[in-house]
Amino acid sequence: QDSVRGYDYRSLGPVVDGVVTSGRMLFTSSLELAGPISSQYPTLWAAVFVDVGNAANQWSQLNPVVGVGPGIRWRSPVGALRVDLAYGVEHRSWRLEVSLGIAP
Repeated sequence: QDSVRGYDYRSLGPVVDGVVTSGRMLFTSSLELAGPISSQYPTLWAAVFVDVGNAANQWSQLNPVVGVGPGIRWRSPVGALRVDLAYGVEHRSWRLEVSLGIAP
């Protein structure tokens, strides 16, 4: 995971003249717990997660935000399909996040 789930793409980072810009430094951290839903469906997993992060131009300006929520994982032959319902704590809003990863 390389973003904070629950926030729009390019909505985090330093704001310059009312526009979100890229920062010189990035901090992200994620904790995710996942496991099979049942022994009958070993490729279908449930998950819960917490993401923290943001970008800034100086460490003193870094204001990390938090995203939390539940998710479902399907471990398909071509990679993991992730569907998360993410709550952006700072924005107080929910987002549906879907991603497909390639299996190593």
